[in-house]
Formats: sequence, C-alpha cells, structure tokens
Amino acid sequence: MPTGWTPETGGAYTAERGYGWLNEATSQPVARPDATRYRTAPTGGITFPTKQQQQGFAFLDNATQPTYTSGVWEYEVPNGSYQVAVSVGDANYLDSTHGVQVEGQPVIQSFVPTATTPFQVGVRDVTVTDGKITVRNSGTNTKLNWVSIKGDGLEPTGPTTTANISFRPSTAAVPTGWTADTGAAYSAATGRGWLVNGAPFDRSSMTRLRTTATAGITYPTGEPARQGLILMQATTTSGDPISGGTVGTWEYALANGTYTVTASVGDAGFTDSVHGVAAEGTPLVTNYSPTGTAPFATGSATVTVTDGRLTLTPTGVNTKLNWVTIAGTPLAAPSITVKANGTTLGTSYNGGAATVDVTAAPASGATIASLTYAIGGAAPVAYTAPFQLTTVGTSDVVFTATDSAGRTSTRTVRFEVLNIGGTLKLTNTQVVRQADGTPLPGLSEDLLVMHRVNSLGTSTAHQTLKYNDTVTLTVANTGTKGMRITALDIGGAAGQFELVGAPALPLVVDPGQSIPLQVKFVSTTGSRGIRSGTLTIATSDPALPTKVVQLRGGWMGAPEGGSELSLEHIFQLYGSTTTSGAAASATTIGNGSEIPGSPLNGDEVRSYQWRKLDTAKPVQAVQLAAFHGCCGQTETFSINGTSATHAGAYGQAIYPLKSDGTKTAITTNPGGNFGITVAGQSTTQTQYMAVKMWPVQDASGKTIPGAWFAGHDYIASPAQCGTGPTNCDFQDNVYLITNILPVASSDTTPPVAPAAPTGVANATGVDLSWTASTDADLIGYRIERGTTATGPWTNLGGALLVGTTFRDNGAPAAATTHYRVVAVDASGNTTPSAVAAINTSAITAATIRINAGGPALTVGGVTWQADAFFSGGKTYANNAIVDVLGTTSDQLYRTERSATTGPGTFSYAVPVNAGAGTYQVKLHFAEIYHGATGGGAGGTGKRVFSVNLEGGPVEINNLDLNAQVAPMTAYITTNTIAVTDGTLNIAFSSTVDQPKVSAIEIVKVG
Repeated sequence: MPTGWTPETGGAYTAERGYGWLNEATSQPVARPDATRYRTAPTGGITFPTKQQQQGFAFLDNATQPTYTSGVWEYEVPNGSYQVAVSVGDANYLDSTHGVQVEGQPVIQSFVPTATTPFQVGVRDVTVTDGKITVRNSGTNTKLNWVSIKGDGLEPTGPTTTANISFRPSTAAVPTGWTADTGAAYSAATGRGWLVNGAPFDRSSMTRLRTTATAGITYPTGEPARQGLILMQATTTSGDPISGGTVGTWEYALANGTYTVTASVGDAGFTDSVHGVAAEGTPLVTNYSPTGTAPFATGSATVTVTDGRLTLTPTGVNTKLNWVTIAGTPLAAPSITVKANGTTLGTSYNGGAATVDVTAAPASGATIASLTYAIGGAAPVAYTAPFQLTTVGTSDVVFTATDSAGRTSTRTVRFEVLNIGGTLKLTNTQVVRQADGTPLPGLSEDLLVMHRVNSLGTSTAHQTLKYNDTVTLTVANTGTKGMRITALDIGGAAGQFELVGAPALPLVVDPGQSIPLQVKFVSTTGSRGIRSGTLTIATSDPALPTKVVQLRGGWMGAPEGGSELSLEHIFQLYGSTTTSGAAASATTIGNGSEIPGSPLNGDEVRSYQWRKLDTAKPVQAVQLAAFHGCCGQTETFSINGTSATHAGAYGQAIYPLKSDGTKTAITTNPGGNFGITVAGQSTTQTQYMAVKMWPVQDASGKTIPGAWFAGHDYIASPAQCGTGPTNCDFQDNVYLITNILPVASSDTTPPVAPAAPTGVANATGVDLSWTASTDADLIGYRIERGTTATGPWTNLGGALLVGTTFRDNGAPAAATTHYRVVAVDASGNTTPSAVAAINTSAITAATIRINAGGPALTVGGVTWQADAFFSGGKTYANNAIVDVLGTTSDQLYRTERSATTGPGTFSYAVPVNAGAGTYQVKLHFAEIYHGATGGGAGGTGKRVFSVNLEGGPVEINNLDLNAQVAPMTAYITTNTIAVTDGTLNIAFSSTVDQPKVSAIEIVKVG
C-alpha cells in the first residue's frame, strides 16, 4: 500500500468506516471485491505507471463484466466544499471510454486511453449537502484508480495501522512488502499466530508452498504471495482427514478500532476446497468453489475490533489461506454501531418497522460509561436493550456514547419507517414433500441443486439427453404488509450461476402473493465436480431482512464414462457431509466392495432388511441421480411393491424425471420389514450387494433421522466389480429414502449414554432438559416416564425428539416421578440415561371428565373425553330430546352408557394419573327413556339401580331418577372416596331395568 493512502478493496459501504460501495441499481451497500484488479507488469506496449496507486483499480460499471454490479462509491464528510481528484486507467488494457462524476459534476469526461497515455487525472470543486461525497460512472468500462479529497471539514485521523501477512513455510522466501506467518502458535511477543480450540497451537505443518504449475490449474505467476498457503481445517471436501490437520483460528493483536481486512484463498496445486473465511465473524469469502481457471478468490470487509485482537476463522471446507492485509485506524473516541433488523446502518434507514440494536466500542484501555439514544428531539434514554420504531414516518435518532476517559461520540441516523414489512417464505419447487408440505428430510427450501453437461459430443445416442440446469424458487409474502425486495445478489465464483429474467428492483410483493425466481447453472469451464454459489435475498421482512440461499451445480464436460459425477460428488451436491469413503475424484469406491463381508465404505451401514422409523408415517423416496447408459435406458426402483421408473432421456442426470415429467418418487406404507430394490436387485440379496446404504448427514455433520442414501451399481454376481463395465462406483442410480431404519445393522455399537435429565415441575407439568449427545450418528431421543426407578417405562414423545427439551403435561401429581432419556442412533441402537427422580408434588391433578356413551365433547368451555375405561354395557342416545332441564350442557345428557339387560351390570376402571389419594367423584344422570321425548312410558319405579365405588359399602343405593327429578332433567351425585392403587373402580348394578350413567367427573382433593 503506498504511503499515505488508504486501501479500498471493494468493501460494501458501512457506517463504521464511513465509505464504500453501493449497488448503482438499488442504492444498497454491496461488496465488490471481484470488481478490483492489480496490475504487476506491463502488457502490449502500454506504458506502465510508476505510481503504485495507479497499478490497481475498480470497475465502476459492468459493461465488460456483466456478472458484476455497477457501483457507486461514497465517502462520509460534513456538509461543505471539497476538492476531489480522481485517476482512471488500466496498465494492461485500452478497452474503455472513462467517465467519472462527483456530486453530479463531471471530473473525467469521455477519456479514451492510448498506449502512451493510459491514465488521466481530473480535479473538481464540489459542494456536499447530504453528508457524503458520491462518485458515479459516466463512461463505459470506467476503471477508477484512486480518489483524493481535500477540505476544511475533514477531521485529522489517527495513525493508520497496516499489515501484509503471507502464509508460507518457514523455509520459503518472503515476498517483498510482506511479513511471513509460518503457522507458529499465537504469542504476545509476536502479537500474532494460531490457536486451536482457543489455545495457542503450532500449525506450521499445515503450511505449503507451490513452486510449479499443476496441469489444469492456472499458476499465480507474478503473485508470490499466492504461491504460499496454510490449511485452516482438518478434512477435505471428500470427508477425508488431513494428516495432522486441525481447525485453526488466526489472531493478530490490534488496538480497538475499525479495520479493512482483505484475504486471499486458494491453492495452485489442488481445487479440493470450498473456501470460506471470516474476520470478527464477518464473511470475507463465502462458499467459493475453485476451478482450474479460477483457483483463487479475494474478499474484503470492514470490521470493528473490540477485544484487542483481529480474529480470522474458517467457514468453508478445506479452506486454504494465502494472505491477509489489514488497514485501519485505532479508536480515539467510542465507535457507535447501529443495526436495524440485524443490518448495519449508515446515516439512514428506509424500510418497514425497525428493531434497533446499538453497540459502542471503546478505545483500547477504556470502557463505555454511558450509551443513550434520543428519538425525534426527545430527551435521551439510556440504551439497555434493542428498541422498536413502528410508527410510519421519518425521525432522526441521535446516539451518544461516552467512555471512561470522558470522550464522547455522537451519531445521527435518519429512520424513514414505511408501511411495509411482510414475512418471507421460500418454496423450492424441485423438492419432494411430506404430507405436511415440508421437504423430505435431507432436502431443503434453501438449497437449490442443478446439473449441467457442457457438451453432448457427436454420439447420436447422446443428443436426446436431458438434464436439469434450472430451478424455480418461489418467494412469497405470508405477512400482513407488503414485502419489499431490494436485492437479489448471486455470490460465488463469477460465471457459475445466473438469475433468468430477474425482476427489476426494488419491488413489493403484496400480502399473500409471490414471485418466481429462476436460477440457472451456466458454468462452461473446469473439470467435473461441484460448483457452489449463493443467492442473497434482501427484503423488508423485519425478522429475516437477509436470506442466503445455497446454490449447487454438478458440472460434467460430457456424458458417461470418466465424465460422470462420482457418488461423493452427489453427496456433496445435495449439501451432505456423508462420505462414501472414496475421494470425489475417484471413479470407483473399490473393487470387492460388492461382497457382503468387505470393509464398510465410509459411513456405509449394511442391513438386508429395513423397517419404518415412525410407524405413523409412510416411507418416501426420490431418485437423486442416474448415471448409467444413455439415452434410452430407463430404470426402476421399488419398496413394498410400490415402484417408480425414470425416463430414458434422463440416464445422465440429477433429479431424473419420469416420462410424465414428474419426479421419480414413491410413497408407501410397509406393515413390516422390507427390502430396497433397484433394477431387480434387492438389499435382501445375501451373495453380493448391488444396493448399498449410507445415512444422510447434513452440512454440519449431523445425521438426519430416518434419511438414507441408496447407491446402486449394475451387479448380478459375486466379485463382478472390475469385470467389463462394472466398476463399483455405486452411482448408477442414487436415491434418498426417508423414514427407515435397518433391521439388523452392521453397526451394533450403541450410542454413549446421555446424562440423566433434569426437571422442574409446576402446577400443570414438568419441564425436562438434558445435555446433547456427541455421537456422530445420533438421530434423536425418547423421553420415558416411570412410576418407579425401574419402570415400567412409558414413551412420552411419540416420534423421536431431536431437541434436548421436553414438556410433560401428563405427569402425575405425585411426590416423585421418574424419567430417563434414551439416545437412538441411525441404526436404531439405543442407550438409556441414568434415571432422574423429579419432585412432581407441585402438579395440580387435572380433572378427569368422561362423556359416558358419547364422543369427545366440549360444552360451556369444558372438555369431556370420549367414553373410555368401561367394561360391559352399551351406548344409548336420544337425540329427539330438545331441552334437558337443570343444565346448559344438554348434549352431555343425551347419551349414556347402560347395561345390555335389565337387571344388569357394567363397570368402569379409570386410571387416575395423580396416584393414590382422595378423590371427589361426580356422577351425572338424566332419565332419557322413561317419560322422555321419543322414549317409553314414564313414572316412578321404571329404573332402579345402585353404584359402588372402590368395592366398599354401596355409595348410591336404589336410585330411581324419576323419583328424584322429572324425566329429561340433570341429576348429579357427589361422593368422596380414597384410591390406593391408582385406579378408580366404579360398579353399576340394577334391580329394575338397566343401570345407566351420562357422565363421570373425577377430581383429586387430597
């Protein structure tokens, strides 16, 4: 960096540093590091600049780089007069008509460079009235080298800190202008270095130096800082461990302040990475998949250091860090950061209702003494928590921070709150869904999967090949206000993905409406493998103002043979960390892997038969890939007699479709064990394996309950792999199968026992929690309740629980209730925790209400369960009765349970969850036959019966309802009885006609 200059590496505009880039089309901050260039040597006779600040530039527009955004650059200054100078030009190309405007005034006008005059400098006096100097393009392919600003309103800044760090082995020469970091552990003496798990750690064994070119990968000639690197992580993209690998964090001691951090990632020798690195938690590079022609990426961000150290962390897979540059100014007065709905603000906010979050960072050695805000000229209020601005209109909010040394900073942000908001909902139209509308486990709304075969070649058979290179994502607004979309940005390597027919922005999606977005995979270069990108959607949804959608493309140069995606590629394409045990570049997982006794392949699990995980749900499956003969060969898979067949044109495709254009998918409900069959070959085959199974792991490495990959190869006899075309790659047909478990798994190792749960009871139940298990193949837990420490145990949650908390609303009001947690792994192996005895005496027993002889019923706000716990008798209903006297719950009395004969008997044995104790029993009666509408003759003596509770003396003796009240009139008896065994027994017997009861109500009273 030239002395006296501040680097601008393409960072988005932020209030923290007070300058940066905005998208010309949307006026929203945007990062443009891909639009920067640095020329290190002359080209084609063009005069090379001696001034270093003219050797770099940023494209102002995207005339020759359509995948970039056209940019506007802004710099915060006090309103006033300034002299602004700019330089334009390129030491390597003359393909521009440069034009620059500052504050709407021309500074460079239609400058056409020549080989002898490739650069031009312009100067202009301008007046600023909005607090920002704005630099815009007025030419074609304008390339901006530098900007210089002079004016009385500029405040002097503190000393600028700069650092250029190159990561390389200790034996490697250090490029001029760089400081070498050789992987040493962090130390206070050097003020920089590496940590693992928070502790200083020597990672020098992870450094590399690429001194020669590798076939197919562009070598960084003239960029020695990119020839070195350090591996930041411990595994490759294929899941293979790196020898001696660790996950490293790099730190650099800095005074608290705001710094622009730029990093380069890549490797001149390999492309086996999805690079990602963040500074202070802010992304610099995200999900960059290198190619042979674009093996490196650079990213930049402005971050605030508040703890005296700049921290770099890896966020990708097998991230390789070449270099990092740091430039910025330590804090003097406090720095104030204002966010609205999670997005950092500059001088203004324009959107829906805003949740405002404020932080203040002090200079090193100081603390924040006070932080206040004042809305619209009101008195300052101490900031203690995020606050909301919901009233439509414009107001200025003044934020003031004072540190322990008495230094004060003030920031004013203008909030324009509009009558917009909305709730963002994404629907990925390519996924197969469950009955509740959610994607099958293993698929997601925010991962779009595409595939491209770059050239079909000359083979006649291949000309009808079909592949799916385009996905439609539906963006809907399920809220009550209009949802404004302000940005739809494609991220990742240039030229990989594009939006087809992208809508003009900003646009508003009305409540209940949606728009389709088509994303297309357009990559045309490189080797077979996976390309990664992102689609970032910025909306006015206050809960989710920015949503990142992952884009994945499987790229093949040609159909069939060595051009096909491997099984490992397919796992990666669908966002899974499951591994087949073979490198992604391999064309087989190994000859002999079809033999049942062979070593397991990666995460493979073997079982001849399978069963449902959740018996209440169906088994669902979808074909993810077909890579076999093309393009007339179909293929069929089946489970439990239900099958699906993909069309022949999709023999080399991701998500192959059926002949009717729908997904190759099935839904079936096996009643018992079953095999999984592809091309007539089943997992039940004991002599060889044509179908192999792997549990699905998500991007974070967690096993997804019940989700499995099935990989198929065309095998018809033992030891066939390596013979003819049979190569044991097990990606000829690949399926996702959900809601299944192995019956007799090759994995018999149970998970580690979880810790015993802890619980707190209140009046209505018990809140339970437990520590998560660390087993890699854990799929969930069962929570069980018992009356004693040895059981018997009752499963409370139904389906597996994936969290670590559970609310038991059915716990008894007992002194002690026992609980345990059972860990379940992908193969169905289980291990219970120790038993926890929870004090549940605080629980108030729920009233038991039974609608005898009738269905579940809610009347007068009171719920009665359907008739249950009876023995003998029959149901009777008289719906001809219009009005039952003495009650407002008429329907409760229109039904009854009565004996089948007269005289006769029936009984109830009602479990009382509250356990032993004293209970009040209310029995509800009404005579709905003798003397009732639609019944028989009335009068006394028509029905006489008795009721006994718990087998002792008869509590209700010779009851004649018509002697107590008129027919069709409610009559209630109340008795108190002790229950000692947890079951209340009620016996009904008659001497005249049939005994009966309309409803039973049981309340614990002691």
